[in-house]
Amino acid sequence: MQTGAPSVEGHRIESCQFEYHIIHSASYNVPVLYFTACKSDGKLLTLEEVWSQVPGSYQERLRHQRWTFITQQEHPLLGRPFFQLHPCRTADLMKSVAPISKGNYVMTWLSSVGPVVGLELPLAFANLCQAR
Repeated sequence: MQTGAPSVEGHRIESCQFEYHIIHSASYNVPVLYFTACKSDGKLLTLEEVWSQVPGSYQERLRHQRWTFITQQEHPLLGRPFFQLHPCRTADLMKSVAPISKGNYVMTWLSSVGPVVGLELPLAFANLCQAR
């Protein structure tokens, strides 16, 4: 779990708590980032509210794909509503990134897509993965 950056709602600042899961998609043969986000009162964020948490630089690049990039699905193991970063373009992303990176596939993928939804990996985690 990770707490997202405070968001401004009117004049009130409210923090959100994100929970992230990585699950392999047999259909696409790639990892999929599932996440849920809730406000401090426990109320789940809507897709629109999740999108408002996406950093502006990513919003601009994903503007035309915003409703297909982040989708709401039932979590395949928990059976509860979760958001997911849709896996349809993951293979293409990794083909363009993988030649540059000689590291761990999942680590490379996660550090490429995670920041879109507030998941920042500490450098120590990357170093740990490289050591293995």
